[in-house]
Amino acid sequence: MFKPFDLGAVREYPAIVRDELDTPRSLTYLHFQNVVDPTAMDFERSEFYLADMLGSPTSGLVAVHSFDDWLAKSRSAREGRLDGCEKFSRIVYKKLRFRPGHRPSVDYFTLARLGTTVYISARLKDAIVRSGITGLEIRPNKRLFADL
Repeated sequence: MFKPFDLGAVREYPAIVRDELDTPRSLTYLHFQNVVDPTAMDFERSEFYLADMLGSPTSGLVAVHSFDDWLAKSRSAREGRLDGCEKFSRIVYKKLRFRPGHRPSVDYFTLARLGTTVYISARLKDAIVRSGITGLEIRPNKRLFADL
């Protein structure tokens, strides 16, 4: 099912999984390692906000000018040193834009330090839905943008 897609850095591991009746089933575990480098992001055109430790917004937008600026402000937020925040707060992206020409070519990727969300291409999402694979929650992207 995954062969027509550019999965990037991925490894396949055979696995035997046993159900509640101890019936063995042969499966393949896919391990992806497609992390987009923060230098691909246009921080000036992106939108960030201050959030508490649970991710709930606690303030309006926070200006972030670069990855280094995001790191410094994130550290200050964790330590509770930014206006309007408590200890363990975070700087979270509301809208994140790629720099022109830096949109990932792979169909599956993450942003590592900037967040834990896994992003997949629309065509990979459609193939997953058509295949009948269950147990996944696939939501529309409303936070990550690239200029076409």
